[in-house]
Amino acid sequence: MKMLVSGDPNDQKGVTRMIMKRGNDQAMEMPVMKQGKRPTQASQPKGKIVDKGMETITVPAGTFRAQAYAIPE
Repeated sequence: MKMLVSGDPNDQKGVTRMIMKRGNDQAMEMPVMKQGKRPTQASQPKGKIVDKGMETITVPAGTFRAQAYAIPE
């Protein structure tokens, strides 16, 4: 999943584009909710997003530095 966000990442109104790819399927752009509509309860985050800092991850494509975030339960 890849999202282009402008402004506060906790505010769904800031999501400009969303692209999803699963397995070997082609990537597809998902519809983005327009500002006038209200999000459903299921799509609301359950907590605050906490910045966990930078971390190094290793995947088959190589080793990368990434910004880590968590949503506490």
